[in-house]
Amino acid sequence: MVHNYLYAQLTEQTELYLDEITAFVGLKADGQLSMKGLLSNPRFRKPYSGWYWQVETENSVLRSRSLWDARFDIGQGEEPDYQALIFNERQLSLGAGGAMIKATVAVDSQPTDETYDVLTGGMLIALAVVAFSSLLFIALQTRWSLRPMAMLKEDLQSVHDGRIDRLLGQYPKEVQPVVDDLNRLLFHYAELLERSRHHTGNLAHALKTPVAILVNEVATLPDSYRPAFLTAIEQLENRINYHLGRARMAGSARILAARSCPAAVVDAITLAFDKVYAHRHVVLVNELDDHVWVTVEERDLEEILGNVIENAFKWSAGLIRVHGVKQEHQLSIYIDDNGQGLTPQEMDKVMKRGVRMDEQVPGSGLGLDIVQEIAHSYQGSLALASSAMGGLQVQLVLPRSPG
Repeated sequence: MVHNYLYAQLTEQTELYLDEITAFVGLKADGQLSMKGLLSNPRFRKPYSGWYWQVETENSVLRSRSLWDARFDIGQGEEPDYQALIFNERQLSLGAGGAMIKATVAVDSQPTDETYDVLTGGMLIALAVVAFSSLLFIALQTRWSLRPMAMLKEDLQSVHDGRIDRLLGQYPKEVQPVVDDLNRLLFHYAELLERSRHHTGNLAHALKTPVAILVNEVATLPDSYRPAFLTAIEQLENRINYHLGRARMAGSARILAARSCPAAVVDAITLAFDKVYAHRHVVLVNELDDHVWVTVEERDLEEILGNVIENAFKWSAGLIRVHGVKQEHQLSIYIDDNGQGLTPQEMDKVMKRGVRMDEQVPGSGLGLDIVQEIAHSYQGSLALASSAMGGLQVQLVLPRSPG
C-alpha cells in the first residue's frame, strides 16, 4: 500500500512535467523541435540526476541536460547510468500539418525504493517494539493477577510438606474467604484425627485389661480345658490388635503437614531394641541421611520401621544394615540382615495377616500386614527380597518431603 502510494505520487509529478513540456515545446519553420523555456525542476539540468525528459519526432530529438549525451527508448533497456527508470509519455500534435510529437519524462525509481525500504523498516521496528511491549505488559499483568494463586499454591505445598500447619499468606479479598475456609478445614481435620488417635489408645487400654484377666483366669482351669481357651483368647487378642492398628492408621495416615526424619526414627528405635534384645548382641548400622525427610506422620513411621526392625532383631545373626536410596519424589529404605532369610514362598506367606514363621518366637503375626497397609495409605509400598548379607531384605518405599 505504501509502495503504491509512493509510485502514484511520482507518476503525478511526471504528469506535471509533461504539462510543462506541452506548454514549452514547439516546431520551427524547418520542422525542427524547439523549447521556449526551461522546466521548473533543476534536476533536469544536472547530468544523470535521475530526472530526465525527451521530446522526439521522426526527424528531430530534444533531450534534457541531465541525459547528457545519452537517450532512452522505453522497453529497450537503454537507460542512462544503468538506472531503473519509471517512464511516462504523452503524444502531441503540433503545427498546421498536425506533426506527431512524443514527449517522455523518466524518473529513477531507486530513491523511491530506498524511501519505501526506510519507511517499511521503521514501521516494522515500531510494530515489533509495540508487539513486544504489549506482550511484556500482558505477561506482567497476568503474573501480577495470578500472584495470589501462586502464593496459595506455595502455602498449600508447605502444608503438605509439613513446614506449616495452616495457610499464613495475605490474600486479596476475593481469595481470602477460600483461604479462611481451608484453614478452618485444616484445623477441624487435625483435631478430628487427634481425637481419633486418642480414643483408639483409650480403647486399646480398655480391651487389654479384660483380656489379661481372662488369661489369668484360664490359668486356674484344669489342664484339659486350658488349651482351647488359650487358643480362643489368642485369636481374640490378635483380632483386637489388628483392628486397633487399622483404626489408628485410619486416624492418622492421611494427616496433612506430616513430615518426619527416618534416620532419627531408626536411631530412636535402635536405642530401645538394643536394650530389649541385649542378649542377642545385635549391631544395627544406620546409614540413612539425616537430612532426608519423608511425608509420613512420625508415629506412623515409628510403627512401620519399628515392626520391620524388630523382626530383624529377632531373626538376624548379629548384624543389621539400614540404608536408603533417594529418587526424585520417593525414598527407598532397605533393612538387610544376615539371618537365615526366607524362600520366595515364605515371603509371600508372611505378608498375609496373622501368619508367623515360627510359633516359638513371640508375636502376633500382624506386623508386616499393618506395615504394608500404612505404607500403602501414604502411596508407598513394602517388598521383601533376599539380602546380599545372606538374610532378608525389606524394602520400604515412602514419599519424600522436598527441602
